[in-house]
This record gives sequence, C-alpha cells and structure tokens, in this order.
Amino acid sequence: MKMFLDKAYTGLLFDMKDALVKRGVLDSTMGYANLRSFLGEEFSERFLFYSLMKKCFGLNYVNYSGEELEKALGKGMPDYYLRRRNKIFVFECKDVQMAAKKKLSGDYETIKKAIFEKYVANSKGHAKGIGQLANVIVEKLPSILREVDKSAPNSVIFVYPVIVYFDDCFDVEGPNYLLNKEFQRIISEKNVTADYEVKDVVMVNIEQLMRLENFFAAEKLDLAYLINSYIEYKEEFELNQVFPFNKYIFQEARKAGYELKKTRWFDEVFENLKIMDRKGL
Repeated sequence: MKMFLDKAYTGLLFDMKDALVKRGVLDSTMGYANLRSFLGEEFSERFLFYSLMKKCFGLNYVNYSGEELEKALGKGMPDYYLRRRNKIFVFECKDVQMAAKKKLSGDYETIKKAIFEKYVANSKGHAKGIGQLANVIVEKLPSILREVDKSAPNSVIFVYPVIVYFDDCFDVEGPNYLLNKEFQRIISEKNVTADYEVKDVVMVNIEQLMRLENFFAAEKLDLAYLINSYIEYKEEFELNQVFPFNKYIFQEARKAGYELKKTRWFDEVFENLKIMDRKGL
C-alpha cells in the first residue's frame, strides 16, 4: 500500500510539473526539482510540520518554530524547538526522497552515500540533517536560551536531536544507526559546553507523529521517556543497535493503548473539506 501511494503521489507531482511547465510557471529542465523544493519548504515544513508540532506538543512544552527563531536570531536555526523543564528537543524536518536507482542498488556503499547526502552533508559540503543539528547545538542553542527561551532553568540541559522524515524507505533497519554513529563522531569533534548532555539522534516518520497526535497531546506518550528508553533498549543487545526508533515508538504506543484509530486532526480536516464542498470551493 505504501508503494502504491508513493507511486500515485509521485505521478501526481509529475503531472503538476508538466502542467506548470506548459503555463510557463516552471522551467522545463529543473521543473520537478523546483516543485519538490517548493512543496518541501512551503507545505511540508512551514505548514504541515509546524501545525503537527503545535497539535502534538503545543500545550505542554515551550515551543518555537524555525520561522519564529529566524525572525528573532537570524539564519541557521533548527526547524523546531521544544523545551520541557531542562529537556530541549531540536528538530530537523526533511521532506526528501532517495532515488529508486540508489535505494534498490543492493550496494551498501551506494546506499550509505545516498543517506549521508540527504542527512549529513550534500555534494557541495553544506550541512544537512544531523550536520545541521550538530551546528545548532554548538552555535545556536546558547543564543536561543539567552535571547528567546529565557525561562529555561540554570542546570544541566539534556539535548535531544530529532530528524523528522517523510520517505518511508528510511523506516527500515540501518539508517538511524548509521546517522547516529556519524552524529556522535561530528559532535565529539565540536566544542560542546559541559552544561549540555547531548543524547543520541533519533529519526521518526512524519506519519508516525500524525498517528500519535492524540497520545502526545494527552501525554499518554512522553517524548523524552521514549528516547531515553530507546537508548537503553539499544544497549541491551548488539542487534538492537539497528532497530529503528520509528518502530520502537509504535511498539510503545501499542502498549499505551494505540489502536490505529483516526486522530482529531483527521476529523477537523474532513469537516473542513465537507464545508468547502457544500460551498462549491
């Protein structure tokens, strides 16, 4: 089903690209890339991701979107910032896809290189994903705490770096392990203040957050507890090291009573669509 939906969505994007190229809105050579970039930044990050984070954590955490932080402090901010007491969560949201040719290559080095280009640094050396998170923790977090989130306690800060992704191919065993290993290498080479205790980086699918919106909002699931218990779980057995955080969250959610039911947001969207349909919009 996921492959079917992915193909349908990709096909729709190509049809949109062709239509926009004919109208002169997009360039014929870079049309698809430009459309994906626009959707990734304007819709996926600034609308969908921001809205979802508010719905999951807005009532119980100090929270700032990347847009809010950039207005206050300039470029280089995380895509989202959460804090609860002395626990800080910094997020990078990545609506990127791995080319089918690479993810189906069957070659370890090809796949690893493709993952790193999406989530560590691109071909031009610009930081992406975990590279951005490492820079945020070292270079930007002090100013966020000093100039924006001034109510944070004066104690050791536990920092939880999180990647939110859209492409289901990253649900499998391996990517989270590889990226955390690289993140630990990067962060060890930086001058991180002793006031911070930086946790392992974790990856979670945007769909998982959407499914569990009610549970996070009602505090049936606690993000810090999930990450801490996942880190402990990985240390129990060697094979656990490659188990994805995304799957671990689902297991814990089932224990908390999750039954694959729709969320409140689904009802809101559905009702709005019915109203728009009645009005002929």
